[in-house]
Amino acid sequence: MSYMYNYEICNVFDKNIFERQCAVLEKNIYGIRKISSLEDVDGSQITFYELKNGKQLNIENNVLFGVIINSEFPVEKYFS
Repeated sequence: MSYMYNYEICNVFDKNIFERQCAVLEKNIYGIRKISSLEDVDGSQITFYELKNGKQLNIENNVLFGVIINSEFPVEKYFS
């Protein structure tokens, strides 16, 4: 899957920021549904979401790159 929109939320690994960003997405994006969550052996986390129209988004808490959102649709308006 190729995501058109990529957002660097924080450039360090941070479980608290990751969890808060997941909560913001779930609260502010109407019709979003969590598909699954995974945790790697290094502690990295990723949560996958889908909208009713089939567009997808994931949020990562990556040990190397920090907290990142990858999305098939723009999400800026949900964070203002």
